Amino acid sequence: MFENINIQRVAIFLIPMFMGIILHEVAHGYAAYRFGDPTAKMLGRLTLNPVKHIDPTGLIVFVITSLAMPFAIGWAKPVPIDVRYFKNPVRDMAFASFAGPLANFLLAISFAIAMLLVLRIPSLGALVASQPLIWSVLEAGVWINVLLGLFNLMPIPPMDGSHILYSLLPRNLGNQYMRLGRYGMVIIIVLLATGLFWKVLGPVLIKAISLLISIFNLPPLWQWTLFN
Repeated sequence: MFENINIQRVAIFLIPMFMGIILHEVAHGYAAYRFGDPTAKMLGRLTLNPVKHIDPTGLIVFVITSLAMPFAIGWAKPVPIDVRYFKNPVRDMAFASFAGPLANFLLAISFAIAMLLVLRIPSLGALVASQPLIWSVLEAGVWINVLLGLFNLMPIPPMDGSHILYSLLPRNLGNQYMRLGRYGMVIIIVLLATGLFWKVLGPVLIKAISLLISIFNLPPLWQWTLFN
């Protein structure tokens, strides 16, 4: 029974997680391209083909966390960005960085709209009633993509949020701040291991999902129980 539940969790998380991390990276690359950087385009990364974006380690971590934890973690290969192509490197990098989380938020809204359509259109409601896994995937799509967007906006170098904050800081202070990038992954691991990550991000996540539920008049999402 436990194994069946875990396998079902992988099935629920797989589509929204892959969509979220792939669109996140494509958005980075496309924004950089619009600001003059052709690197991602030349490398064939401006595509929704998952083969171009899959990171083997990130995929393995996704499967393991899906099976062993109440949430999933995974990542794609980062899209390379060459700031030397930018007319205003600091500003343009900030916009290219924000494009990834923005893509996740828009995708979360898309999943919320899909849930609304299921509730409003009888034929769709009947289909989902016969295949309840679909509703779980839609719920996970909202939850995972809001989480991905917020997580990447954390101002810990080299996360996307750090480039946005860097663009707002005086250059000397900003350069010192970005040197924390060598410790960025260590900081994130410590936050996760100590539970501080969820204490900080959890309430913000619930507020964001509450806003979506209010806007689209949706029922509560089951993922809330992870943070209550």
